Amino acid sequence: MLLRFRVTNYASIRDEAELSMVAASDHPAIAVRSAGDSGVSALPTAAIYGANASGKSNIVNAFFFMRNAILGSHQDWRPGAPINRRAFKLDATSRFEKSTFIVNFIHDGTHHEYGFSAEDYSVVEEWLYSFPKKRTRVLFERGPADDIKFGPSLTGLRRNIASLMRPNSLYLSTAAANNHPQLKRIYDWFASDIFPVRAGSELHGSITLHEWENQEQAPLRDLLRYADTGVIDLWVENQELPEQAAEKLLDFLRAYEPETTQFGPVRVPPKIEFIHRGATDVARFTPDEESSGTLAWLLLVGPVVAAVRRGGLLIVDELDARLHPLLTAHLVSIFQNPETNPAGAQLLFNTHNVSLLGPSAPGRLRRDQVWFTEKDDSGASKLTALADYRVRDGLENVEKRYLAGRYGAIPFLDDVVLESLRSELPAWSPRSRSRYNGAPAASSSGSASSSTSRGT
Repeated sequence: MLLRFRVTNYASIRDEAELSMVAASDHPAIAVRSAGDSGVSALPTAAIYGANASGKSNIVNAFFFMRNAILGSHQDWRPGAPINRRAFKLDATSRFEKSTFIVNFIHDGTHHEYGFSAEDYSVVEEWLYSFPKKRTRVLFERGPADDIKFGPSLTGLRRNIASLMRPNSLYLSTAAANNHPQLKRIYDWFASDIFPVRAGSELHGSITLHEWENQEQAPLRDLLRYADTGVIDLWVENQELPEQAAEKLLDFLRAYEPETTQFGPVRVPPKIEFIHRGATDVARFTPDEESSGTLAWLLLVGPVVAAVRRGGLLIVDELDARLHPLLTAHLVSIFQNPETNPAGAQLLFNTHNVSLLGPSAPGRLRRDQVWFTEKDDSGASKLTALADYRVRDGLENVEKRYLAGRYGAIPFLDDVVLESLRSELPAWSPRSRSRYNGAPAASSSGSASSSTSRGT
């Protein structure tokens, strides 16, 4: 269960930005849950609004980066390779300063805080605390030169694991890869309880296909039909690469990775078809024959079902991309409704769908569930909460006030630039229109223009 996420010096986020999923008010109508022994309650949903390029996706991507570093820095990052942390570039100092990522969360009923700071080639700080019954307990603290101090509550082969850690890898990642029992449970929260969906994700390798092949299919099938896309089912067939082709691929991998002694089995993406029912018959469609909206919905149904089933955290970049606003609203309502979200799953997303702010919207967002990003004059993104404004939940039309600019975070449209553009464009006349259509322009007398008569 996510409580707070903080990030500093990542992409357009120069100064610390904090997003909280701690409920600021009582919300008996939505799926708010007590957050373990932290003494607070956690919200089921939070949304980030803002103009294009204001930093909405960077908040989400910062969380993705943190998770990827935890899951892969020890095993996947090459020794001595740079850390792709994307420091803020629009001033002379930030690009050389550390980037910091911090998350507060509930796991096994206990409040934890985990964070790290990284420079271009090394992790310079890393820590893990727990707060049983609101008392601070240090599990480990890592400082410069990879010096690590361990708390008495962290047992096991602590020093042995520290000797395996590289400057550009996280201690938590190293400990999990070496099966440290306590830290592996923390790692598992990031690995198994968080479901990321990035804009432009591919169907192959998606959470949806994993759920389809490994879990009960009925909930996925129901959500697939719910969107009224005409799809009633999926047909997924695993495929095998011919033995000769598989051996050629392995030979290539052995030449590219000579230090690796063993490779896993060669996997081929499964064949996927969508089952449609017409008036008199049933037909199969390939993904290339489906609309972008249908594919976008399919990519979401798996993570939605997985998160709701396990009480996990679903994080979506551009939730409303290619989805009808009403469908987006009903998807949000799945998490908001205590009856459809009994395990306390959470949804964090960015969006332009202002209908979710309306007083009568399905899945309506409360004021402590709404966040805004906006860039200042230096190009740095600021994250602010709707809860910082005086808003009466359910009594004010937040949608209307947002579009009117009451809370900022909307695009500034410069009419002067538009007027300049109009003066630079060719006059929209029959002559210019014919050029756009690829036909030669005709003179007023009906004869070909001089350029055409010369053969140019």
